[in-house]
Amino acid sequence: MPNAIRPDISALSEQQSRLFITNNFIGRDALDIGSPSAKREAAAMLSRQMEAIKQINDQGFLKEIALSRRDTGLCAAAASRINDQAYLKEISSASAIGKVRAAAVRGITDQKLLMRLVLRDGDHNVVDAACYGFKDQEVMARYLISRPSTPKNDFRKRIMLRHITDQSILKELAYHHDLVISGSRVATDVLMAVKDEHFVKDVVSIYLHLGEGYLRPAILERISDQDFLKKVAADESISFNYRAASALRINDSAFLVSAVSDVLKKSRIFGEGAPIKLKHNLSKEEAAQCQFVSGALGRIDDYGFIESLSKDSRAGLLIGDAISSRLSELKSARKDISDLQRDSD
Repeated sequence: MPNAIRPDISALSEQQSRLFITNNFIGRDALDIGSPSAKREAAAMLSRQMEAIKQINDQGFLKEIALSRRDTGLCAAAASRINDQAYLKEISSASAIGKVRAAAVRGITDQKLLMRLVLRDGDHNVVDAACYGFKDQEVMARYLISRPSTPKNDFRKRIMLRHITDQSILKELAYHHDLVISGSRVATDVLMAVKDEHFVKDVVSIYLHLGEGYLRPAILERISDQDFLKKVAADESISFNYRAASALRINDSAFLVSAVSDVLKKSRIFGEGAPIKLKHNLSKEEAAQCQFVSGALGRIDDYGFIESLSKDSRAGLLIGDAISSRLSELKSARKDISDLQRDSD
């Protein structure tokens, strides 16, 4: 449509807006097929229809558009303008498009229906929208601890956790045996949502000694207490995956030099007389050792220590990239300091 005769969408009445949308069909695949000029024209028309839909309050017309085979974005926009609960319920079950169902679900107030959608709909957008509207956090918590760990259940549990903000409920969940054994992702998400770092440390200190599978190493991102992190990094009874995550948050360079030196001395892959291995031949635990050392090196400021490692051929085979990268950073920093001193003189 030439610019000269294009109507001002904001000036259209509701009836005119309905006619404009009705008479200019833009299908779901209109932006993906055809020539570049056809796609541009379709995109321009769709943009104007998205403006026109904002002028419309006719619930029946909006439902018709939401359930049509028009562009998904326009269908979702129509669904989002509906407040008729019967129409929203119909769209939440009748539409084949998750994005459209989710737009309808955001307007639903029926708590029982929202929970049914949480339990039955397989689209993460719909489950998230249903959780957003669901008000009873205790009911969601009961679901978390009552359902066994399966890919489908854990998918819903993790979305539910985004919407549980009650700290007392989250703390109860953190200690609940059935939830903890259901999988490290769910248990970790619970602790990630707890704001009390002292509580998080208490729980983490228990589960770290139970082995991997209970918590993800990412949980250590929630902890800033340097003494706690040092204890984790130095504890040989804890998996190197957790020790490596701790090392990444420790600010004490001297401590990390000592910790890395100790690992290099005792390690079966770094220690003197150990068989030479390449990265692709490492076990998971050996790979985690390399991750620990590499992560720690990135936070060590001792140039002499890093330089000495650069001369270790065995270390070079496994963590050579980390050594050379950190050495280069420290050299650059030393040069900057030297230049500043020279300029000040």
